[in-house]
Formats: sequence, structure tokens, C-alpha cells
Amino acid sequence: MYTHQQQQQQQHHLAPETWVVFKVPEGLGNLVTDHHQVHLLADGCGMVEEKGKIIRSLSLSWFAHLLTSKFDKEINGATSKSSDTVDATSQATSLDGIMGFGLELILTKLDHVDHQLRELREQMDGLQEKMVNVPFSHEKTPTASKHNALPFTSCRNASSSVSGVYLISASNATAPFKVYCEQELFGGGWIVVQHRFDGSVDFYQNWDQYRDGFGELDGEFWLGLERMHQLTSARAHEIIFEMKDMKGAYEYARYNAFKVGSESEKYKVKTLGSHSGTARDGMRRGEKFSTKDRDNDGSSEFHWAVHYEGAWWFSFFGGAANLNGRYSNNGGDKSIWWWNTNSNRGIYFTRMMIREL
Repeated sequence: MYTHQQQQQQQHHLAPETWVVFKVPEGLGNLVTDHHQVHLLADGCGMVEEKGKIIRSLSLSWFAHLLTSKFDKEINGATSKSSDTVDATSQATSLDGIMGFGLELILTKLDHVDHQLRELREQMDGLQEKMVNVPFSHEKTPTASKHNALPFTSCRNASSSVSGVYLISASNATAPFKVYCEQELFGGGWIVVQHRFDGSVDFYQNWDQYRDGFGELDGEFWLGLERMHQLTSARAHEIIFEMKDMKGAYEYARYNAFKVGSESEKYKVKTLGSHSGTARDGMRRGEKFSTKDRDNDGSSEFHWAVHYEGAWWFSFFGGAANLNGRYSNNGGDKSIWWWNTNSNRGIYFTRMMIREL
């Protein structure tokens, strides 16, 4: 933008000339014609300044039209005053040059826009690839404030709608214990009983560890079969299984009734209810829990917990899920899998949650 003093100097000394100021792609430099000079502007505004008056341009095509019109007037004026020195051929040549100059500006700008669009597409492709590795907000349990109020009977009865660690009492006959409550997804009120998202905890554990639980509530963990038994025996519960594979596909299976038996019953699934959700039905009622040191699957040929290197409610034919298998992106029998769901891609996120009905 010219100052007032510069405008006065322009009027006084450079009145015959028209100064055109317009943003052009970086690297194009200052363009100079016989009577016009084009400068780069950082603010992106196109301006035509003539005799101290500033006219704002909205587009390169408008600018080219203005420039062409201006030069056409100059040529016509020059022709009328000096017909003996300017012939029709020179007029046509000058006009062609002006038109070519305006067209060149337009094409250059279009090339620049096309280059920016290509860069934007590349950035979007890169972001899409990165999003596969970016966890959902619920995949990693955030470090949350612990709620140390009197124990609640369930997460559904908790006094806060914020996800975090709460003290729960399954019944008057059992000691209270801490759980992680998911208070946002699927309507909230869920007790997280299993969570895996980075492979930091080894889930190939023995019977005692699966009975009592292991891991930390703000990381990967297994709440414990005994606590699941206490909760589901005291009140009716439902259960949901979440999973996400290495390519970012998310699915879940939900059952509207879930009850786990006692240790003497091998923590078998006593009630399961009906299935819903995007993942196939991968659970069976009546199956007992097996670990690497407790074979309760009913098969005389295989110890499925050892074969799959996990721990689960396996049946005599092996079962339909292995959410406590090895953390691996290769898929296969020993990895984390769910029947007919992402079995060949490798599952890197799983979460099991129960909620009081």
C-alpha cells in the first residue's frame, strides 16, 4: 500500500503511468511491462492504483480485463495522436502482449492453486494413515481423579457422570473394591472388567491371577473373575465386548444378560442373554474359564488355554474368542481374536464392560 506522500509523488511525477499491485505466486518475481509494474503483496489483495486512486481487484481475470482495457485505451489514444508513428500492426502486437500477460497471470495462479491442492491431498492421505494409529478417546483409560466417597453399588449409581476410578461394593457380604467406571459411552454406568490397548501387560497368566485380577486401572488390566462373580450374582448385569483391529475397524458385541458362577463352578458363564452389535456372536453360555494351569474346556485332546496362549471361557472345540491372547499385529490362533471378526488383521484394542440392569 502506498503512503499519501507516495501517492502525491505518483500523481506529480508518474501520472502517465498506471501502477498495478497484485499478489502472484512465490518465485514469479516482479513483472514489468512497458508502462506497468506488478509488485508482490503479502496480504493477497490485488490493487490498481492510478493517479492516487486505488481500485481493489477481486480476481485475476478481472485484473487482466482491467489491464487489457487500460492498455487498449492507451493504444487508441496513441493512435489518434500519433497515427503517423503507430500503425495497426504495432497496435495488434501490443494488445496481444497485454492479453498474453493477463492470461499468463491467470494460468500461473491456477498452477499455484493446483500445486496447493496436491499438497493438501497428500497431507490428508497422511493424516488418514495416522488416524489408524490414533486411539479413540476411550481406548486408553485416561488418568482420572479417584472418587473416594462412600462405596456405590455400581457405576450406574455413582454420584458423578465423569469416567474414572470409583469405590464399589457388590454386596454387604463382600469388601468394597475399586473399579474404573465408563460414564460416557453407551449411556454410561459401565464397570470395565478388561482393557487392552498397547500390549504393556502380559495376559498369559495363571488361575490365581485371573481370579484376583492384575494390571492397573489406569492402564491395561483384568478386574478379576471373583469380582465379576460378586457383581453379577448380587444384581443382574449386561456385558459388552469392544474391539478394534490394526487397520482401524471397530466392532462390538453386546449381551443383555451376563452372570458368572463361583470359583467352585470354574467361573462359568451361567447367563448370557441375547446378542446384538456389529461383531458376530462369539460367546457361549455354560462354558467354564480356563488358564494355562487350569484346563476346564472339556477337551481330552487339547488344553486350549495353552494352545491359544491365553485364558478364556473355552469349550471342548476351542471356543469362539480369545480376547486375552497374545498382543500381536500378525493375527493367528495365539493372538487376540473374535470369531469371524478381524481374525486375520490382529486386534490391538479390546475392552469388556458390565452394567447393572
